[in-house]
Amino acid sequence: MNPLRPTRTGLAPRSTGGPSPRASLWATFGAMTFVAVALIATGLRAGPELGPRDATFGLPAPPRDLPYDETANLISIAIAAASVLTALYLAIRDWVSTRSAVPLCLVLSAPLIAFPGTVVDVLGGAYMVDGPHLRTLSILGRDMGTFIFAAWSGFAIFLYLVYRTLSGNPRTKVLWWLFGAGCAGGVFSEEMLLPRGSYAYYGNQPLVLVNLLPWWWVVCNIVGCFLAAALAYRYRHVLAGWRAAAVLVVTPMSVLGAYGAAALPSFVAVNGTYPWLLTQVLGLGTVALGVLVFAAILHVVLGRHPLNGEYRTGG
Repeated sequence: MNPLRPTRTGLAPRSTGGPSPRASLWATFGAMTFVAVALIATGLRAGPELGPRDATFGLPAPPRDLPYDETANLISIAIAAASVLTALYLAIRDWVSTRSAVPLCLVLSAPLIAFPGTVVDVLGGAYMVDGPHLRTLSILGRDMGTFIFAAWSGFAIFLYLVYRTLSGNPRTKVLWWLFGAGCAGGVFSEEMLLPRGSYAYYGNQPLVLVNLLPWWWVVCNIVGCFLAAALAYRYRHVLAGWRAAAVLVVTPMSVLGAYGAAALPSFVAVNGTYPWLLTQVLGLGTVALGVLVFAAILHVVLGRHPLNGEYRTGG
């Protein structure tokens, strides 16, 4: 029996390859560069406008006076819908050709992230600006509108791409590139959506590097979605037939787990009144934890050494 070949149950083999000195050097250089850029970019900004705070708990009060623009909101929903419909088409095509419903269930699970997403939005200072006729969820006195489902549905294409990439048995460095591309895509899409006013970040947000987006959010989102797709891939043989529906639960749990593992430093910063440097250090702490969680997924779930970029599973 070839020890590198995937087993019948789809469990990933354990990588025996060690780290590459070159990969370690690039990882160190990349981390130092990002820290430097983050501190310079945030240091040049005036800093967040903290706004009013709740009189009882002393927490940042949501910006409830933000104007609601129905046209802009519908445009944002349409953009997210285009993404999920593309992923749905690709997943259905795979289902027809392979008879595996796992990719399809991954795509359908994306909007369900909205349920744990409501908790994350309250802790992390994200406010959905929705009209009263679009209210769908309510938590801690906060109304969540239709847009929260559309926003999370946009991650369907990333869930699908991760699963399909893993199915092709890529080198580990390809997965790191996919992680980076996912983060870059998240930054681009949110910086495009935020000026439309469908939602806003508030409080003492760290790592606002370009315009309106706190970058620590992107890392948590991408790591959580990658975890969901990695688990679905590893147990793809176990999830045959109707069992594939378990993915509908795994995905929102994975995203919430990623926030639980990495987001606490940023949660503390957002809800506090800390000076610039400490705020950014807390945000960088979340990014560092997010990268460590991603590395742990590669090692524990997929059986790869995170810094052995050339490794393949062998089957």
